[in-house]
Amino acid sequence: MVSDKIATQHPNTMDICNSTQDVQSPISNYFSGRSIFVTGGTGFMGKVLLEKLLRSSPDIGKIYVLTRCKKGVNPQDRFKTILEGPLYTSLTENSPDVLKKVIAISGDVTEPNLGMSPSDEELIINTVSVIFHVAATVKFDDILSNAIKMNVKGTLSIIELARKIKYLSSFVHTSTAYVH
Repeated sequence: MVSDKIATQHPNTMDICNSTQDVQSPISNYFSGRSIFVTGGTGFMGKVLLEKLLRSSPDIGKIYVLTRCKKGVNPQDRFKTILEGPLYTSLTENSPDVLKKVIAISGDVTEPNLGMSPSDEELIINTVSVIFHVAATVKFDDILSNAIKMNVKGTLSIIELARKIKYLSSFVHTSTAYVH
């Protein structure tokens, strides 16, 4: 067996596949109990990020996802449909309550104050300690003013919100500078 070969070649290497120890990573420990704010959670990168956070950090607090209305579908229904997708199937099967940690916050990064209600903004300011800003337009043929509105002004709005957050520990921004 390959893992036996690795274990005999490297005596200090733990056989991860056959280990019965429940070892949490430092990253999982970092997210334990923390509430997260995510922009771009309905996009490709955002969906993968949410799945990874929920799967790898079982003790994570709430994950608030800024979600806009689209084609007449409200943010909560829109996100409910996303969480029912195939990416989240194993999470649903293994721990169905974990998806209850994800809460759609109505808003839009292109709007003033991110389009959030004052009560939602207050919730984010008082409870969040980590921001993942992955919202962006990545259309290679987008009108430059639209790209600036989303990618530059949207990021500025997130930074302004981050400055207000009481317990901010980490701000992660995925840039789309390569688009134009």
